[in-house]
Amino acid sequence: MSGARRKRVLKRKIQLIRSEIRRREVEKRRKKTRNDKIDTSKVPDKALKKCAQVLLNLSKLPEAVEFLEPVDWKAQGIPDYPKKIKRPMDLGTIRRKLKDGLYLDPKKFEADAYLVFSNCKKYNPLQGPGGVYYRKAVMMEKALRREYETLIGPLETETVHKFRKVLDVILNNHRSRNPFMEPVNTKHAYGYDKIVKHPMDVKTIRGKLHKYTSAVDFAKDLGQIWTNACLYNPIGHVIHTAADQFRRETEAALKVEFPQHFDPEVMANLDGLEIYEDGTVPIPEELQGELAECFGQLTEDKYAIATTAIQDDLKAQGNLCEGDEIDIDISDISAPGFVAILRFIRKSLAEQAEEREGGTKAMDVDEPAPKPASETEAAPKPEKVVVDVEPPPTDIWDIKTKQDAEADMAGLFGDDDDDDDDEPEESVVPPQELSSDPESDEGNPFVD
Repeated sequence: MSGARRKRVLKRKIQLIRSEIRRREVEKRRKKTRNDKIDTSKVPDKALKKCAQVLLNLSKLPEAVEFLEPVDWKAQGIPDYPKKIKRPMDLGTIRRKLKDGLYLDPKKFEADAYLVFSNCKKYNPLQGPGGVYYRKAVMMEKALRREYETLIGPLETETVHKFRKVLDVILNNHRSRNPFMEPVNTKHAYGYDKIVKHPMDVKTIRGKLHKYTSAVDFAKDLGQIWTNACLYNPIGHVIHTAADQFRRETEAALKVEFPQHFDPEVMANLDGLEIYEDGTVPIPEELQGELAECFGQLTEDKYAIATTAIQDDLKAQGNLCEGDEIDIDISDISAPGFVAILRFIRKSLAEQAEEREGGTKAMDVDEPAPKPASETEAAPKPEKVVVDVEPPPTDIWDIKTKQDAEADMAGLFGDDDDDDDDEPEESVVPPQELSSDPESDEGNPFVD
């Protein structure tokens, strides 16, 4: 064997040995990635801890072997891979980022996981020589969607998603967020525990993110961070200035995400039921009793509308099938459905009260019922009650004449009964003589 051939054989053996060493190392890492649990001690978020479980479940699938490590395009002889794939990603890299606490939102973890499989489908078309990898990527995407919806979906409600948007104001500002991310080390901050009675930080809030029952509680803890920073650090200090800036920015974010709680213009037009719509705040028994009591006070048409709304809500939740009789249980109604139905009942009862009040004013109970328009005629005006009162005599002699006439008539038609003898005779007032003396006429109503 010549010396040149001997060198070529030796070089080939070295290549094979290096390839085998590399293969064993990759296999070792893959085995570790597939079986070892992920250390999530640096992850305060409960949903992100669930992301570690999702990743572990995906790594154990047989189709995941090609996705556990970065693509070694040099060893595989595919130099065009970096040109086609601008953002390479693999499950091993996701594992390291998750372990180091670099993910701040489960959505970012989900986006990186989908990027792994979309890169594979992009570089390996279904009809090309790499079609087998394309099909494996599709199967992994389905598994990812199933695992994510099962483990993380129930935790990531709409309210929690809004909490994360508010926290992004802090988390996306890398220069000023550091003093507020972790609990304050009292060994390095002299007298901090004596000045600050309620310590708070972003890590603690992230750990409680799924425990908040309302946006008000979340905002209270968030504002406590800035209050503590301004309380301990004097005006003009860099931390005091950063805290003031973050306070303004987070308050603005809270108004955008939760206007019903923090925007005065919106709050002025609310009825107080908005806090129960997202289901985070339990509906109190007083409101449940109000719905149950007022439901039966609706008119027939309004009652039918409210009943249909309850049916639709129960069907949407899968608690009612076609043909089932309605047995209303308030606890089975969803929070948004309960709020909508209670608002409808309140509005309907208010309209019914206005109609009754208007009808009462229009109808006079003392008057007879009105006749139809065809039968009605101009009603005669009610006659006035006239009292026959004789005017006082203007002449004094009229009094004498009348009294004399009455006396004469009594004598002419008088009875002979004994009872009449007992009656006193009428006294006849003699005529008064007119005096020419003006002073003597004082007190006479008939003399001017």
